[in-house]
Amino acid sequence: MRRREQTIEAATAAFMKRGFAKTSLQSIVRESGGSLRDIYARFGDKEGLFRAVIIEAVSVAMDALDDIRHSADSPRPTLEQFARALLIVLMAPRTVALYRVVLGEAVHQPEIARAFRDAAPEEAVRRLSEKLHIWAEAGLISAPDPEWLARQTIEVIKGSMHNRALLDPEFRPSSADIEKQASSAINLIWNGMAPK
Repeated sequence: MRRREQTIEAATAAFMKRGFAKTSLQSIVRESGGSLRDIYARFGDKEGLFRAVIIEAVSVAMDALDDIRHSADSPRPTLEQFARALLIVLMAPRTVALYRVVLGEAVHQPEIARAFRDAAPEEAVRRLSEKLHIWAEAGLISAPDPEWLARQTIEVIKGSMHNRALLDPEFRPSSADIEKQASSAINLIWNGMAPK
């Protein structure tokens, strides 16, 4: 594993275990085997390192959602696939832990929360919105405002399951729970977007 990856992996584990405020760069150096000089040279400071952790986690999550951009399937099966992929990503323990850290820092470090928002939720909206626009142009769905519809679709997919995962450390949805949530969400949303 390269030094940068080792540092990001150690920082990810530290931030998720202790939070941003209680994690020191010295502890990350101890856990990664690197040096403070290397961290400052690569990331600038602790905030820069945390941004790198966010970007790394988000890039893995966005790869899981990338299939929607290239899918040639009709809208409904593609949306069902997107819903399942989104829920699997959102319910992953690592994603839940990252969300908790970001939410915990949002008041004191709003730029970190904005960086996370722009890299994750906003990117998911953008990807879904692009596909909804293509389908609407082809007459496959009704979507006068694809971006608004993408936002609403994602919120319906997340449902109460996402909040429960964030607020209940014991909650671990099963594959059947995720499938039920994804299917129910798309059934509900499809009624509003099916071509008229």
